[in-house]
Amino acid sequence: MYELNEMLEEYLITLKAEGKVDLTIKTRRKHLKPFFAYLYATSGNDEKIDLTDVTRRQIREYITYMLDRDLSPVYLNSILKSIRSIFNYMVDEGYLKEEFNPATKVKALREKRTLITTFTDEEIQALISVYKRSNAFLPTRNKLIIMLFADTGIRISELIKLKDCDFQGTSINILGKGNKQRVVFLSPLVAKQLAKFQRIKRQYFNHTGAVADNYLFVNFYGKRLTPEGINMMLKRTAERTGRVFTIRISCHTLRHYFSQKYIENGDIYTLSRLLGHSNLETTRTYLRSMSDGKVIEKGIQSSPMSSLGIR
Repeated sequence: MYELNEMLEEYLITLKAEGKVDLTIKTRRKHLKPFFAYLYATSGNDEKIDLTDVTRRQIREYITYMLDRDLSPVYLNSILKSIRSIFNYMVDEGYLKEEFNPATKVKALREKRTLITTFTDEEIQALISVYKRSNAFLPTRNKLIIMLFADTGIRISELIKLKDCDFQGTSINILGKGNKQRVVFLSPLVAKQLAKFQRIKRQYFNHTGAVADNYLFVNFYGKRLTPEGINMMLKRTAERTGRVFTIRISCHTLRHYFSQKYIENGDIYTLSRLLGHSNLETTRTYLRSMSDGKVIEKGIQSSPMSSLGIR
């Protein structure tokens, strides 16, 4: 008997043991708990439900039920990804034969292709300028966080795990999704801000006597920052600029900013490696989001005939 909620707990423990980040584990729980509750609510009896008895039709009915609640195809596909993941786990553990996996032939919903909008250069400058005149621990830390996101495009889950030893001059060793390692560059400007923060951080904790965790970014008490805390800091920073932002204020939007700025001058293959994408199609989203003017400008710069110098 592989009861739904018992299998969910086993699956989540396995994810943690495999080194999956807390955000991934929280997301899987957030997606699967309502799905299992739906299965129980629609079963018509109080008996325990075996996960191996769930059918393809039930998964499709749940997705349809959620679609009727005006949820976006993008979000529903992320739920479907979580459902597929737990059934794939069942197969890997030998609890379920591959041919009986109900999630394999449930197709993803068609997603509307949307252009990614992100911060402008002026908005990035405004965010950073909130902290330009302070040498205190907190403002110096916040300024570096914003600069680091905009300069490297790393994920928030990667930033909170950074340690001093990960920085090698103008490069950073990143431990990304699936424990895959990659190296990203660091501009001299941000490297200078990093050195300043490390000095102020040492002075602050020497003065307070508090013991800081072995992570670069910590709070007043030396505890590692959380994704929620960093996003909250960014929203408060945006409020302090006095500007009206028409886009989502988040660390992921800063990642979009880096990506769009890079694609204007670099190539999609290098960008894909810098972002830690396992699928080039994900990176192509930024290419599609370039304005017509930027495409024309980039085309002129790389024109074969222009480089020949013919008069």
